[in-house]
Amino acid sequence: MSKVLVYSERVPLAAELLTAAAAIAGGEPVTAACIDDPSAAEELAALGADEIILATGATPCQPPIKGLDRANVMEAIEYLRGTKQTGQRVAVVGGGLTGCEIAYDLVLKGKKPVIIEMMDDLLKVKYLCASNSNMLRDLIRYHHIPVELNAKVTEITDQGVKIDSLTGVRNIPCDSVVMSVGY
Repeated sequence: MSKVLVYSERVPLAAELLTAAAAIAGGEPVTAACIDDPSAAEELAALGADEIILATGATPCQPPIKGLDRANVMEAIEYLRGTKQTGQRVAVVGGGLTGCEIAYDLVLKGKKPVIIEMMDDLLKVKYLCASNSNMLRDLIRYHHIPVELNAKVTEITDQGVKIDSLTGVRNIPCDSVVMSVGY
């Protein structure tokens, strides 16, 4: 059974994706095809692959929040790659899969995360496996990770984040902010 990894050169982890695809394939050969190449569709058709793995990556959203350019703010990918470190108290903006996993990772490292989500519930993600969702919800409850639902971050300051929620406008103290919006 042949497998093909389709990637974009705009995705910074293309080599890592190919390595992961080979591991998933159980060591079977994995062919890489760059989707940025105009002849990619013809090449893919000519391969006659049994499976095609499409790894195009994601682009995070950058909502218009005052203070988003501050030194204590990082994108989720920067946290996950370890290129930026957080302080002790961390606001995780975005309660999707990536944001919840980051909050869980932070609490395991002894940090104090708080999840801030605009929607009325965490993990409102299409096609999310119920067991993953249930496990993360249980872990968030077990570790007493605070969650702010129906909350919009309006500003990031030295002291924390300002949110506008159903209970009004208030500040949540934090040292660092991890933006996990749009993954």
